[in-house]
Amino acid sequence: MLVVNKLTKLTLVHCNIIEIKPRTFYKLGSVKYLHLDNNHIKTVPPGIFAEVNELQTLTFMYNDIFTVSPEAFLNLNQLFELDLRGNELTEVQRKTLEPLTNLTILFLQNNQMKYVHAASLPYMQLRQLSLMDNKIMGLERGRSPICRT
Repeated sequence: MLVVNKLTKLTLVHCNIIEIKPRTFYKLGSVKYLHLDNNHIKTVPPGIFAEVNELQTLTFMYNDIFTVSPEAFLNLNQLFELDLRGNELTEVQRKTLEPLTNLTILFLQNNQMKYVHAASLPYMQLRQLSLMDNKIMGLERGRSPICRT
């Protein structure tokens, strides 16, 4: 029997994962670092993480993700790094990022984003935000919700 109650890092890279179902990581509450890179995941559904968890770093680099549910990151109030680079995202909804109150690093580079709207990003204490290698045609003018001056 595999004991996973002390597991702190889970790496599922190049595993040909195509789908994540709700409640997938419910019994892995002690995991702090979860890497799901270089798979074939298309969507990030709601309800994959337990209410009580210790997740700090979550990476979905180089999948085929084109949509992230607005409830995908509920309960991730300890998450400080989210990496969604190298996917097919055209936008990230404000509601999706709002639960991430401690997020300081957000990688969205190498996606299909064309516009960055101030209303898309909630106020966050980001130290690092990468949007490079997107197809950004315009930035909304106005006060940034990312930082207050």
